[in-house]
Amino acid sequence: MRYKSITLSFFLIIFLMVFWYIQNTPNFQEDKLKTFLDLNSSSFGFISTRSLVLFYIIPFILYYLILSQKFSDYLYIRYQKRLNILIKQVYYVIINSVLFSLILTIANVIMTIYFFSHQFLIEMNYYYYNLINFISLSIFYSIVGITYRIFFNIINKLNFAIVLTFLLYFILYNLGLLFPHINFTWNIIGEMVMLDTLLNRYWTINHAYFILVKHFFILMTLIIINYLIFLKKDLINEKK
Repeated sequence: MRYKSITLSFFLIIFLMVFWYIQNTPNFQEDKLKTFLDLNSSSFGFISTRSLVLFYIIPFILYYLILSQKFSDYLYIRYQKRLNILIKQVYYVIINSVLFSLILTIANVIMTIYFFSHQFLIEMNYYYYNLINFISLSIFYSIVGITYRIFFNIINKLNFAIVLTFLLYFILYNLGLLFPHINFTWNIIGEMVMLDTLLNRYWTINHAYFILVKHFFILMTLIIINYLIFLKKDLINEKK
């Protein structure tokens, strides 16, 4: 499992670096600062909200499914092990969310370092802001993963659960585009890309921390909802 994880993650980083180059190099301009801010914009580009929702959600779910441990019949038919199964499922969601977010961050940072000087990035506080953005992405993809688990526990159809998860966040993303002036208090999609807002000084660090706590609260709420749904799941009949 560890070898599979390292191999898959390595090739995914290489693929994303190539994708970064193809997507971003046509946007380079003479103004270094403007180019830098555009490349890290939440509106378009490699690490934009659009990319994170429309391009990366399904690859993330597939990444999670490939690297997650399959549970044995023995664990499924023993009711007293039900909580252990749920804990394992949540653990794999979170750990693979962190890994997937780390892969995105590493690819973005490596390519940015290649085109911009280390001193410039230090002056922009780029590395620290990337750390905060990485935490935000980890929470976001954990929320996506738990959403997938909720749909799967309800309908017990892997393909349908993936499609429904993508459609949910696709709709939320487009609602934000259609109603940009409406302040959605719990708008995780509009708030998850913190790199842009921090680099442009739209947010303070304290505000970013507050958003992280808020998103973590949403994640814990979804984990509880998933737990309640999972308790009613007929594991024996599911396996037949």
